[in-house]
Amino acid sequence: MDERERLVFTFIRQPTYYATFNSGPHLTAQQRYGLGLIWNQDFGTAIQSQTGSNNAAWGTLLGQNQVPFEGDTLNVGFRIGTREVIPIGGNRDLGDGPLLIRYGFPDQGEKTITFGSSNISVDIQRSGTIREQIPLLVGPRDELKVEAQEIKLKHGAAMFLIRLNSETKVEPIETYLRVGQRRVVTLLLRSTNILRYSMSFGDTQ
Repeated sequence: MDERERLVFTFIRQPTYYATFNSGPHLTAQQRYGLGLIWNQDFGTAIQSQTGSNNAAWGTLLGQNQVPFEGDTLNVGFRIGTREVIPIGGNRDLGDGPLLIRYGFPDQGEKTITFGSSNISVDIQRSGTIREQIPLLVGPRDELKVEAQEIKLKHGAAMFLIRLNSETKVEPIETYLRVGQRRVVTLLLRSTNILRYSMSFGDTQ
């Protein structure tokens, strides 16, 4: 945690992936908090939230808002198992085990992200319509396959997999943004009252 601005930078290393999550007060219009990156040594980067973007930043859209909730001040709670973790100034190791990050929405509802050993699960509960954005990085030779409850992104012999709950609809949207040779394709998820999905890496066999 940066004590001056109360910014919290969380780096999660699990056996099958590496991820980042950022939170804190709203300081500039460019900031986009929440899940910033998901990486695997065989696949490379699968998700990267785009700073200053509305349609290519990871996060939840509330009501008719076009800016993700994570584009403003984001105060979150941290837990490892049953143990609460309180951010303090400086850097430190949090220890082993699944990391759970939870935060509420201003009107009602909450969002929980669980960083397990082999997957990341997201659970959103809110009365009414829920929209969620996931910015994928798709390489020139990658294969993106979008099905009703499953999205597969193949990169050589490696694969990134997203599984959705049965009520969730998905729409891929080209953003025309690029990160190196990879283009940013945003998955727009839609559901009512509950939206759940999980993300993991594997191989194509």
